[in-house]
Amino acid sequence: MNRPLPFLLSSSSFLLLSVLISPAQGSDEVVGSIMYRSPELPHVTQVPKFTEGLTPLWLKGLARSEAESQRQAAFSIALAHRFGMKGLETTVAPLAQALDRAEDPGVQLAIVAALVRLDARQTAPKLFQKAQSGDSDLRDLIEPALAHWDYRPARAVWLERLGQPEPVRAGLLLAIRALGQVREAGAIPRLRELVLSRRSPAPVRLEAARALGSIRTSGSEKDARSLAADDTPQGIVARLAAAALLRHHAGAEAVGILQQLATDAEPTVSAAALERLIEIDPKLVLPVLPRVYPNPDAKVQLHVLDVLDKLPTQEHLRLLADRLDHEHPKVRNTARRYLRQHAARPAERDYILQQGTRLLNAAGWRGQEQSAILLVSLDFAQASGRLVELLSSSRPEAAVTAAWALRRLAVPATQAPALAYLRRYYEQMLARERLSLSVDDSDQQLSHLVQFLGQSRYEPSAALIRQLLPRQVDSGNPAGVETRAAAAWALGFLNEKKPAPLVIVALEKRLSDLGNPSTRRLPEDMRVRRQSAISLGRMKASATLDSLRRFSSKSASLQPLGSACGWAIEQITGEKLPPPDIVEYPLGRWFLAPFEPTKPDQ
Repeated sequence: MNRPLPFLLSSSSFLLLSVLISPAQGSDEVVGSIMYRSPELPHVTQVPKFTEGLTPLWLKGLARSEAESQRQAAFSIALAHRFGMKGLETTVAPLAQALDRAEDPGVQLAIVAALVRLDARQTAPKLFQKAQSGDSDLRDLIEPALAHWDYRPARAVWLERLGQPEPVRAGLLLAIRALGQVREAGAIPRLRELVLSRRSPAPVRLEAARALGSIRTSGSEKDARSLAADDTPQGIVARLAAAALLRHHAGAEAVGILQQLATDAEPTVSAAALERLIEIDPKLVLPVLPRVYPNPDAKVQLHVLDVLDKLPTQEHLRLLADRLDHEHPKVRNTARRYLRQHAARPAERDYILQQGTRLLNAAGWRGQEQSAILLVSLDFAQASGRLVELLSSSRPEAAVTAAWALRRLAVPATQAPALAYLRRYYEQMLARERLSLSVDDSDQQLSHLVQFLGQSRYEPSAALIRQLLPRQVDSGNPAGVETRAAAAWALGFLNEKKPAPLVIVALEKRLSDLGNPSTRRLPEDMRVRRQSAISLGRMKASATLDSLRRFSSKSASLQPLGSACGWAIEQITGEKLPPPDIVEYPLGRWFLAPFEPTKPDQ
């Protein structure tokens, strides 16, 4: 039967929720633009806004007879708790009472989910009773919470389910996980039987092995050895189970089996065994390291990197450096971070610089990218010559990173070749020649070079950088927005001491360009406007104060443009911005909320 989801949201609310609670991406954002951090504009602290009187309204909604009202009220309580609303413990008793009355399955699910979210351990007996009602959805929500709370009466139910001669898959995995979490010794015989039986379905067998591995910290070596001996392709489940059985074992026999499993051709088996060996002692991996190191799997490689990091001989540092060119981003980023940490030790710094240089000069673009970041973090100016060469790489990862690295190192001898490359590339853009990089990658690379030349106050670059500022619709300038924003930012440095009137006029024009709706001319990009304001402040262009005040904020703003204009005004007049405020932001439209009349304009 299809049931309404207990957490039913409107499309707009769902979008807001997904943005607010989605996990951060694992990308490595080392390579960034200095123009967005120089100057450091004041940051406004944002906190979620909870209107006073929400909780009583939700409790009224919970007490109503309509199922949808009850469901939405329970969901609102759970969501508000997720975002930090205080005082919601007062809703536990009403939620428990509503659960007794609720007949709609969706309402029951929503209420149970709220109680679990609130960590309402006092309701464990009631939830336990509900879990026995036969509703699998309720059971799936409740039983993990009961295991987390170690509600002891539930153990008997889990053991009974586990002991059925022909266990039904539904609910069995749940019982196995729960018994493993509470480390119920009474489950050991049956769990062992499920692990060793070839008739057990693979998910059941593996879950039983994990549970048994949590409960027993010794004594499973014989079973693990038997399982590990199945080296057939069909034996992957058995070998995974062997590694799981030894998850908390540490004796010599267990170590020997784990070392055997660490060399397994199946990466999941190898990774599981390596993880336990490293926990016991990283040196235990050394006998099998030559066989494990070539395994390309990312999880295996991350464990190998841990060993190399914890046992940093010169040979291990060299192997770490080789992984700067690994195909998996997380592996090469991790290798770089480990090398950077070791370079803080004087005895290892020179060798790591040698290894970084070796990878920078090699042909692999991944190694070029990572070694450039590494060497820049170590202020290794000797890398600058090779970085100039890499500007012409056809791989954007190497070409863009090289431009960023040149700015970071700021070696005067690289200013002229950087300008020559910038001019040549720009001329190719004007001539609409085929470029080595995509439009977006070109924009990023040229932006870094413009920031480098501007921050260096390299006067020969001023004329070209001025050409990069206007909009294409006005001048035919083919530069992208990031390059144009960098030009606006760089002109502030190049004209800091002797502001050129024409530059001031051009920057003020960029700041004030709001477009023209009648001709469908779009406003200037906010990034260009922001950097134009910054440069006007840096140049102390007092003639532009009216424009700056027009777009400024009276305090630190959520909009970077307002804060940039406020910063510029402070540079020109000395008028300081007030300290940043704490700004409350609404989480969207709640199911029920107090009426707030609109304030008339003043």
